[in-house]
Amino acid sequence: MVDAHSNLDNLMKAQGLVQEAYSCYLEALRIQPSFAIAWSNLAGLFMESGDFNRALQYYKEAVKLKPSFPDVYLNLGNVYKALGMPREAIACYQHTLQTRPNYGMAYGIRVGTCLS
Repeated sequence: MVDAHSNLDNLMKAQGLVQEAYSCYLEALRIQPSFAIAWSNLAGLFMESGDFNRALQYYKEAVKLKPSFPDVYLNLGNVYKALGMPREAIACYQHTLQTRPNYGMAYGIRVGTCLS
């Protein structure tokens, strides 16, 4: 059931129905509060809207629930970078690469952050 909500959330988000996607993410979390993907997707909504502090809060929750989730660390690094916290961002990108060594996007962003 929670997977169905997660898929519906992503479909709504892709169609620009942000409020509906938000409601579906919350419903998925009501059903299964430990569903890291829903926390990450919810954080993504806030990241895209520029609410980096809420995105940070929700990405941290996703990391706590699923520490081996490389996409969450990549996105958490992006939030830290947006908040002007390059050391924290680089640490997240490095963790992403430890978990998934061939993740080219994390490597490229890490290098760009180091050079900024």
